[in-house]
Amino acid sequence: MRNIVIFLVFLIILVTTLNFSKVSAQDVIEIKQSFKASCLCGNIQTKNGDALGGVSVEILGKNWKKSLQSTMTNSEGFFTFSESKERVYYLRIKKEGFDTLLVRIVINRDEKNDLVINLPVSN
Repeated sequence: MRNIVIFLVFLIILVTTLNFSKVSAQDVIEIKQSFKASCLCGNIQTKNGDALGGVSVEILGKNWKKSLQSTMTNSEGFFTFSESKERVYYLRIKKEGFDTLLVRIVINRDEKNDLVINLPVSN
């Protein structure tokens, strides 16, 4: 009986460890280059240019850890935040089956570029 209990505890620890390593299997990619845009809004798409709906877009604190606000892209891959002051924002962009991106967005009202981010498929 004792051997069965020890085996079950070992099995639970093993399964828990495998589940945690499975969570980290998806790559998190920090983009070093800052994106410039006129608003905290944009489109998320595949590398082929197809719109990605249902993508989580979060504003994070400067240390990339604390989530301050979040939204989802619509069916056309578009997202927007009401807050859009001229400053640097840190975003986490994630969707199941795709790599998670950490990006810096510099908001400047004079900027003419639309923000378009390609989300890579995870391996």
